[in-house]
Amino acid sequence: MTESTLPPEIDSTVAHAARVYDYMLGGTDNFEVDRAAAEAAAAAAGGMDRVRAEVTANRRFLGRSVRHLVNEAGVRQFLDIGTGIPNADNVGPVAQGEAPESRIVYVDNDPIVLAHAHHLLQSADAGQTVYIQADLRNTSSIVRQAREVLDFDQPVAVMLVGLLHHFRDEDDPYSLVRALMGQVSP
Repeated sequence: MTESTLPPEIDSTVAHAARVYDYMLGGTDNFEVDRAAAEAAAAAAGGMDRVRAEVTANRRFLGRSVRHLVNEAGVRQFLDIGTGIPNADNVGPVAQGEAPESRIVYVDNDPIVLAHAHHLLQSADAGQTVYIQADLRNTSSIVRQAREVLDFDQPVAVMLVGLLHHFRDEDDPYSLVRALMGQVSP
């Protein structure tokens, strides 16, 4: 997808966290503005090598967490909010690689993630994977749509990896997480 063929809801003149993160991971689904923002952030944080090591460690953490939830806790349902641009180590491929019957609901508010949603929707035959375009600030919509795939009376792993630090105090991320967790099985 080139800047000249972008849908109007994708603004290639403003950096977006999902695309900045993609660049930091070495991905190609980003624009010059995202790369500039990533480089500026990296300069303030000790250099791009350090930042790339940290975001790579974050992705490894996600994979270890999903494998633990599947293999040790028996979880088969995942609600991944702030999914980001798809890659091979997203929640779905990891969970369904361990337990093909796993069900995954991906949620993100970035239109470029929506443009790549068909990659997110790759699923094992026994499982199910869907994508919801939504923002964590609208937890009721997320839960309502996720209930079409997930059974909230059974364990659901709510994944908010690398997301909450993007919210301001006035967004009250604590209440957003409380509202979300109030909907899942204890």
